[in-house]
Amino acid sequence: MCIIAIKPAGVKMNFKRLEIMFNNNADGAGFAFHTATNDIHISKGYFKFQNFRRAVKKTGIKKRHEVMFHFRIATHGGVRRDNCHPFPLTSNAESLQSHHINTDVAIAHNGVIPMMGIEKKFSDTMIYIRDYLAPLGKDFVTNPAAHPIIGHSAESKLAIMSSSGIQTIGKFIESDGW
Repeated sequence: MCIIAIKPAGVKMNFKRLEIMFNNNADGAGFAFHTATNDIHISKGYFKFQNFRRAVKKTGIKKRHEVMFHFRIATHGGVRRDNCHPFPLTSNAESLQSHHINTDVAIAHNGVIPMMGIEKKFSDTMIYIRDYLAPLGKDFVTNPAAHPIIGHSAESKLAIMSSSGIQTIGKFIESDGW
């Protein structure tokens, strides 16, 4: 199953931990973080840890920054850079597949979303975001009152990053502040 890892603000970056996650989920990795203008930048499609590590370091992410990481095990959509998480909250297929994009909401998923069908080009998460979450809009998706509904329909875990921080849906395990 995929891994979503959240590095909260004030917690030190741990590349050894990230490397273990990366090596155990070898179907691609990505991350999202707040830019200086409080947009969220998504960077994804990494299949070699050295490239992933270099990309994270290049961003200038420090202890004070909050970061959402995703390490994928493919279940739908094949092993492709486009299918790596996180994804922007959008119905636009080109934006969902973008390897580098700024957005106001980023979403990572852990599990298999039922009833999404099989498409060669899109993962179950991309279909769920495109067809179900994006039409509901940012205000709904980032509203904690809606999270039980989203969690029930997805039947799995999600992390949602917006300008107000990272919200989680489902049971997450904390380890060493992560």
